[in-house]
Amino acid sequence: MNPFGKALIVAALVIVVMYGVVNPQFAPVREDLNLASILGVLGGLFILVLLIERATEIAIAIWREPHTRRKKNELEELTKSAAEPAKLDLEKTKLLDYKSETKSIALLLAFSLSLVACAGGIGILDVIVDIQEDGQGFMRGVDIVLTSSLLAGGSDVFHQFVRALEDFFGSARRNNL
Repeated sequence: MNPFGKALIVAALVIVVMYGVVNPQFAPVREDLNLASILGVLGGLFILVLLIERATEIAIAIWREPHTRRKKNELEELTKSAAEPAKLDLEKTKLLDYKSETKSIALLLAFSLSLVACAGGIGILDVIVDIQEDGQGFMRGVDIVLTSSLLAGGSDVFHQFVRALEDFFGSARRNNL
């Protein structure tokens, strides 16, 4: 991260802390808090995670996949043609850099979609603490950011399972053609 980005994050955190000092917030733990309500919210959030993850995957596939395939094909051709090692290493580095940039874009896109969903009323903090009282706009904002971060993180294990199923059914479809 560049120095400006770091300074911006630190400045935002200082502003948030100063706001909390000047305007203390009180968010009591809900008296009706129980495991069933938390699990219900987590189940709904998991479905939302899957939807956001799939939407992000589709957008990235449309936007970035053709260029990735082209880079991979060029790398395979260089490998087959026994190109000089320096050029091969350079192309490998370019591909890795491109994949890293794609992951950053995917995370930003997932976080943006999550922010939109959470701004619409989805949140996990509200289940645990009472943030619906007057003057709790700050806590609702914290709920939006925290829940959005949770949603944008994705579900790696489940994603790997879905990918394996997609690969299996894709190869089964190709074998039947």
